[in-house]
Amino acid sequence: MLIGPRDSSSGYYFYYDVDGFRVLRGCRATVQYNGGGDVKVYDRRGYSTSMWVRITLKSQANIISYTY
Repeated sequence: MLIGPRDSSSGYYFYYDVDGFRVLRGCRATVQYNGGGDVKVYDRRGYSTSMWVRITLKSQANIISYTY
C-alpha cells in the first residue's frame, strides 16, 4: 500500500504491527501518530540511503507532509 501526504493508515484493513512507510533518500516526512500530539520528523535530506519506518503498537500514522 502506498500512503501519501495527508493520507492515513486508518482507512486500510492491514495496518496493525506490520505496516510501515519508506522515507526516500533526500526526502523529509512529518508524521502524526494516534491522531494526536505525537509528531515525528524523519529527515533523509543529505543521506544517500532511504529508510523504512514501521507502524507499531496499534498506532495510526497520518503523514502530514512529505517533501522531496
